[in-house]
Amino acid sequence: MRGGAAVLVGTRSEVDQARKRLETEGVAKDLETYLRLHKELVVPSDFLKDNRYEKLADAVGYFRVVDNFNGKNTDIEYIDSNGNFARVEILCDLIDDVEIKNKQTKLKNDLEYQRSRERNYSEADYLFNLDRLKEVLFVKLEKLGFKKAKDPRIIEKFTWAKENYRDWVENKLIEQAKNEFDF
Repeated sequence: MRGGAAVLVGTRSEVDQARKRLETEGVAKDLETYLRLHKELVVPSDFLKDNRYEKLADAVGYFRVVDNFNGKNTDIEYIDSNGNFARVEILCDLIDDVEIKNKQTKLKNDLEYQRSRERNYSEADYLFNLDRLKEVLFVKLEKLGFKKAKDPRIIEKFTWAKENYRDWVENKLIEQAKNEFDF
């Protein structure tokens, strides 16, 4: 349930069970399990191999950060073990990992403490704690075999592959619609 609301209907026990299920939906015991549960396919490996993206299809494990990490979530795109171009929104709250939780809790507590003392939580303090959490996350990704894409050519290929695949799908749908309504 991302950013939406849920209406729970039923007896008190049914509503309690449904609430528990909603609250734990998508929670994973560790980052590896989380990635497996939440991975979205962006471009299949067949398209990458057939459309001048062979080097990208062979870049298994390379990832790039799509959205800047804000302490709660970030999006990454990567090449999975099957050569598919995948994407996952990493929501730290849904990863039941002690190290990630500790760093995230420290970030939240420091913010709340500074606010309660009516002091400005300096940008430098926030960025320091944020970097520590990001570092834990990226180290865990590296332990899983991921490598941060630093070569601008690979990063460009991520963008091109996504855009070209989207165009290809749109053209296929237009062609299919023309064939269906051809009188």
